[in-house]
Amino acid sequence: MPWYYVGMFLVAIPTILVFQPCVLCSFLGKGALMAFFNYGMLSAVMNIGWAMCQVSHMSLVPSLSLSRARRDMLNNLRGMFTFIANLFVLALAFGLFQIIDNEKKKYETLCQVSIGFSFLTSVFFVFQIREKALTRACRKLAKEYKTVYAKLSNVSLPSNIGGDSMASFGVDSNRDSTDQSHLL
Repeated sequence: MPWYYVGMFLVAIPTILVFQPCVLCSFLGKGALMAFFNYGMLSAVMNIGWAMCQVSHMSLVPSLSLSRARRDMLNNLRGMFTFIANLFVLALAFGLFQIIDNEKKKYETLCQVSIGFSFLTSVFFVFQIREKALTRACRKLAKEYKTVYAKLSNVSLPSNIGGDSMASFGVDSNRDSTDQSHLL
């Protein structure tokens, strides 16, 4: 989650600054090369932040459930909401471009509304996801799977086995022995 927190700001701040006058130009002198470097750096920082958010978001999925079917469902839901977000931005752009006449103001407003809404959903995500609690619950369930398997097969398993590695010992990771709905 710390990577997600930093990534949130590394996306929001450069995206807003890209519509402002050249920040580096005011300190280091005006010129086309300095403006190019300024806006290039803003784009690079924004892409680094975007990658930080995406990778940390995707790395949470294995902590949410031991069930492969549930992980697939979570990934599918993530893809669906990404599609809905993109559709929302396109619809917003269509509406804004019909209303606003100034070309710069069109894109600036679209950017500000998109970043504002994205920031609100990211804050919601941060306060709803409890990474440590989810990871503990998933590890506890993995131990329960291991214990049940050992009792059923009279086999002692190494202590580091859990999650998908249980499948190699014949445990069906799609079948939940306990209710995991609280993990979703």
